Amino acid sequence: MIEVLERDTSQLVSISLMVLSFGGGAGTFLIRDKQGAHRALPIFLSVFLGSLAVSLQGNLGYLLLFTSAFASWSAAKLIQCTRIDTQTERSPRTTAVCIALLGGTLASFAFYRLGNYTGTALTWESPVIADLLAELQTEDLLLTSFTERLRWNDGVLSGGANSMVFGFPALVALRYVSADFWLLRLPAAIAFLGACLAFFLVTRRIFGLVAATAALAVFGLNQVVLIYARYGTSAAGSLCALLCAFLLCVRLVQTQRIVWAPLAIACLYLATLGYAPARVPVFLLTFMTPLGVILNTEFSLRRRIAASGAFTLALVPVLLFQLQSQSIDSYFAARGEQLFGMLITKYWPDEIRSLQTVSLATQPLTPGEAIGVGIELMRQVTGPQLISLIDPLAPGLSGTASPLLQPFHGDPLFLKVITPALAPFVFLGLCGCLRSRHRWLSTTLLLWLASCCVSVLLSNRVDDHRLLFAIIPLSLWAAVGISLFVRACKIVNLNYTVIAICAALFCVIGVITRANDMYDPSGQPPPAVSAIREVAREIPTKEILLALDMSHRDAAVLRLDLWRDAAESGTRVTWLSPHLKEALDRGTILYRPKIRAELAEQVKRGSALVLYPASRYQQSASLLARESVSIFSRNIGAYSFLIVDTPKEPYSPDMQRAALPEVPEPKQVSLVLPEASGVPLSSLVPLTKRYGFAEMRLNKTWRGSALTIAGVPYQSGLGIHAPTTLRYAVPAGATSFQAIVAIDDDALVCADGSARVVLRDQSGNSLHETPVITSTSPTTVSVNVRGVSELEVEVNEAEDGRDCDHVDIADALFVIPK
Repeated sequence: MIEVLERDTSQLVSISLMVLSFGGGAGTFLIRDKQGAHRALPIFLSVFLGSLAVSLQGNLGYLLLFTSAFASWSAAKLIQCTRIDTQTERSPRTTAVCIALLGGTLASFAFYRLGNYTGTALTWESPVIADLLAELQTEDLLLTSFTERLRWNDGVLSGGANSMVFGFPALVALRYVSADFWLLRLPAAIAFLGACLAFFLVTRRIFGLVAATAALAVFGLNQVVLIYARYGTSAAGSLCALLCAFLLCVRLVQTQRIVWAPLAIACLYLATLGYAPARVPVFLLTFMTPLGVILNTEFSLRRRIAASGAFTLALVPVLLFQLQSQSIDSYFAARGEQLFGMLITKYWPDEIRSLQTVSLATQPLTPGEAIGVGIELMRQVTGPQLISLIDPLAPGLSGTASPLLQPFHGDPLFLKVITPALAPFVFLGLCGCLRSRHRWLSTTLLLWLASCCVSVLLSNRVDDHRLLFAIIPLSLWAAVGISLFVRACKIVNLNYTVIAICAALFCVIGVITRANDMYDPSGQPPPAVSAIREVAREIPTKEILLALDMSHRDAAVLRLDLWRDAAESGTRVTWLSPHLKEALDRGTILYRPKIRAELAEQVKRGSALVLYPASRYQQSASLLARESVSIFSRNIGAYSFLIVDTPKEPYSPDMQRAALPEVPEPKQVSLVLPEASGVPLSSLVPLTKRYGFAEMRLNKTWRGSALTIAGVPYQSGLGIHAPTTLRYAVPAGATSFQAIVAIDDDALVCADGSARVVLRDQSGNSLHETPVITSTSPTTVSVNVRGVSELEVEVNEAEDGRDCDHVDIADALFVIPK
């Protein structure tokens, strides 16, 4: 039975809802209260059609979903006919039991085995752990860390050590208690429960206890929210702060009490710190709250002006502080992936660069081209992705047959933001809100969802991180829809206990589908992590550098363990700087003595370098041994390590001098062009130019540094980042074109630098095509251009992406015989 539930939860829930709503619809014809039956029947019809649509999917499913939405509009009359007095409504015993069960379930999800090794989720936590441990090692004052987090920054998406509600409490716990996953995740778990409580209170105040109970279940059991709750991410803290701010804004609009104004601003401000997507709904609430206060005619004009003025005055210090710290421009920044960021940086996603309908040849883009790029980006890339995340009938983006409710299926991204089975209740609740007396709330929620979707459409990638805050209006509408359905069931005298049992069963189904992922079996760190820890303990040096080839999640476990061990023993354990680690991984050290000397110098200053796995770094270690350092080997089970240290005897009988292969000193590649006179390419202005990433520069690299190939600087040439296409007019009298083509030395430590250069004539015919150029394979070009009027220079990415494709076309010359 459990396997069936795990395989197709949404289908089971939809079928159960169909049976329940069909029975309720039949019951409307049997009761004597015809007026009540007239109000309840459209609700049962709406839920039945929506559940049937989710079960059938396809074109018929969309037609039924539209019909369900139409029925929801008629069904929403029920909320007009029954005014809820939330102050006097009594708590039924069954509702209280449901709330207690839900609270216990959510607490168990948040805290049970919180400190376990959790596999996939550690991929998210790894950069958070790295940033927090780096901050701990600097030994900055907590006040410094606190004030730094008060500034708006380029907020990250799935995690973030720079957040206030999550990052700062985690930093305090790690510094004063211990480096442990339990403490790292504790702030996120507490923030999750706080968010559930705030959501319950705001829904209880507006729509009553039944809707609040449903909101607690829909929001708390949401797969995306639960993932953020269990694993250390700033999203959980931002979500809690945002929901508390939402509650306070509602109270301010409803009661006009000035005391709520500064508290609301404080919570809104906390929600913006360290998590850029949260700033979109914060911006909306900041605008809508004083507007709602002014439009609430139940209070005197003087009181409305005072409340809205207090809200505005509380906002002013925040804006002045960000202006003074020059952080105001970072409010909407999130890794530069939004459309306006692309327009500034010229960083175009591959889908846009390949479009035939938009030309990116002109730099900068004209307003018309910018609009065209935005339209195509939304139409062809982010639009379909967005729909698949919020459309209850759309297939999952992962392309797998895994159930949509499963929190992890290979890639933890691309989950449904709202459970498909809740679609009929979302429609019902949306229409109920629109037809209720809560005009300000209805407008705010609609704009909330719209602004979240628009902000997602301004990005070149879509995932649940950016749509996380759309869960709030969707969950609230679903909760209101469920409460309307419950009231319809009460009209037809359906036993309230039966309804509670059905709701409990649905919650149990939700728990079962998450059990494998949320309740991870007790596990130990991977054997490789234990082996590395043992090697680190055997090294007497107090400064240890690590160059390890391991996954992010294993590295996350190792970072915490090593930091805890270092705190006890006084040993300082750090990761090798990225450019040196890349040099070791790529093998650049084999032909760059300067990099070898830099590594050896760090060892001679008292650091020990640990390399894992040994087989990967054998050649690099052989050349490092020539720099007056010693190489030791250590085997622990199936794991082999190399330790680079100053000359000394082995530390222990288990650690021996390494037997390294003989590696000949690599020969430097010497590129020489024949002496000639003519017109340098860098002296000409291109007829046309097209850039896929960044503009080329004359006589410098694309970054602005000197052209350098194999350590040799060049004064003349082009610095290009692939992909780029340039077209030049061939000077009169030119007989040939020659140049040195290579990856610039500034990209030598990057593993992905490779490109190909193609030369074509004015008709597009290929004159010359280089082999794939890497950091170890520069080449020369010499092409006959007699009879060629235009020369096109195309630098492409060699079909492996554009990362680190920093191409120099040095000493490029159109040769003109004297």
